[in-house]
Amino acid sequence: VNADQSIADPPEQVLIRIEKILNAISSAEHPDTTCVGVNAPLALCGRVINAIIWEEDMWNLIQRVGIINIGSFIRLRNINNAMLPSGTRVNCLSVHAKSSLTPLPHDAYEVKLLLKGHDTRLKRGVPTNPTSAILPGKSAPRPQFTTREAAISGFSMLDECL
Repeated sequence: VNADQSIADPPEQVLIRIEKILNAISSAEHPDTTCVGVNAPLALCGRVINAIIWEEDMWNLIQRVGIINIGSFIRLRNINNAMLPSGTRVNCLSVHAKSSLTPLPHDAYEVKLLLKGHDTRLKRGVPTNPTSAILPGKSAPRPQFTTREAAISGFSMLDECL
């Protein structure tokens, strides 16, 4: 486990945001049953996936409005799988002129399903990402991996990036 939280992937802010979302869902005036029994995870099974924003207008809107922050859930449509142009062979999502990016509210059905799915994976014993940050104020032992390949194995579906 990497003790340096400043380079964690995903970072601590994501775990704090997930905890706040779960608290808001459970304390809603009319809470639904989708996230009943779902606790804030100590660490995440998935990792951050990079997205390249090619359109200057979309990038300016994201920066100016500030509606997308670390830990925000978004829906991307009409995107492509790509490699970062840095030559590092890092997989990413390519958002282009015909793509759409929609911020999701914390109580959106898709967000609840992702959180429930992550909780189910943890309860099944799926190991957490060894580079994930740990929820502040909590700690638990996490599995150690001996190779980078072992650490990233099993991350094949986008819905497991949480």
